[in-house]
Amino acid sequence: MPVLLWLVALLLPLHAARADDTAAEVFRQLPEEIQNRILDETSKARQECSMASLRRAHYDCNCVAEAFKQARTLGGPQPPYHELYSGAFEKRCIDREAVTKLYESQCMQQNSVKLQAGARDYCACYGEKTAERFLDKPYFSNEYRGLVHREVSKACDWNRYLAAVLARQEKQKPQAAPPAAPSGVGATPYPWEWLSLGMPPEEVERNLLAAGLKVRFNRKHCFDRKYCDREYIGALPGTKYTRIRLTVRKRWITGLNMEISYPPSARAEVEKRLGSSISDAMLKPAEGQSEAKAPYCNAKRTTCYNIPDPTTPAESPRMLYRHFGLGKDKAGRWGRLSYRINAAAYLLSELGLTAQ
Repeated sequence: MPVLLWLVALLLPLHAARADDTAAEVFRQLPEEIQNRILDETSKARQECSMASLRRAHYDCNCVAEAFKQARTLGGPQPPYHELYSGAFEKRCIDREAVTKLYESQCMQQNSVKLQAGARDYCACYGEKTAERFLDKPYFSNEYRGLVHREVSKACDWNRYLAAVLARQEKQKPQAAPPAAPSGVGATPYPWEWLSLGMPPEEVERNLLAAGLKVRFNRKHCFDRKYCDREYIGALPGTKYTRIRLTVRKRWITGLNMEISYPPSARAEVEKRLGSSISDAMLKPAEGQSEAKAPYCNAKRTTCYNIPDPTTPAESPRMLYRHFGLGKDKAGRWGRLSYRINAAAYLLSELGLTAQ
């Protein structure tokens, strides 16, 4: 009977409401029993909204409850509760200020450390633009929210703020102390005098860095790998250009590939240094060295073949040999110097020195 009375009571009010009356006027004309039922459902809608944290953070629950009340008043008792409740989350009930603050706060929590001083400006932009997108399309799916996050991050230029922080951090880094100078003869223009295959790779690198060269490709923990190939570039004192390639296998140096450009005036000194690097003892065949690969040098000892490397361990199964060659490059200029290290029957590395 109460439902029948509500339907009868709504006939005239609904006609008037469609013209110019408001839902409030319609509600006042309903029987008290119907009003109380509507108010109970309205209270239920407000409570459900308040208990749903995600919806509560985006909507004004009082507005949602009022929208539900209007829909029930004008729609009568037939529409199911859940249908009217879902429809009550209208755009006009979105709390833009709360949404802006919500996403600004979340942004600060995630980026205050990463973006430092720039976080506040970035997050203010992020909160405002995220609220704009939610007002346009109030969707809650994870996929859509991820899309909004990516688009807003790009619109607010997250990368620019991060780049500024990284630049400041780079400037604030303490300058590393220069490496200690190479032991012995020091960083002369003749690296074969202060580098050897018998050195630990770390020592070779320390000497090269101390001499002013820089690592071209710096792989972390390279020497601890099964195979490591490292290149150092720059200009040693007295040279025009220096490039040294270090090859390491299982922490054992198997190759030194050097390319050095000297001024023409250095020719006599380079020849002298090359010749003095080969001792008489090095011209004697090593144990097991065949006659076909007997040690040989020219008169100045600037060109040598099959010279046993004195730094090679005696117990090493792979005997290393040196080869120096001094001549002209392809352009006919003096000073093409090549250096090879052979192990058994195959080439491990080579290095070329040029004077221009």
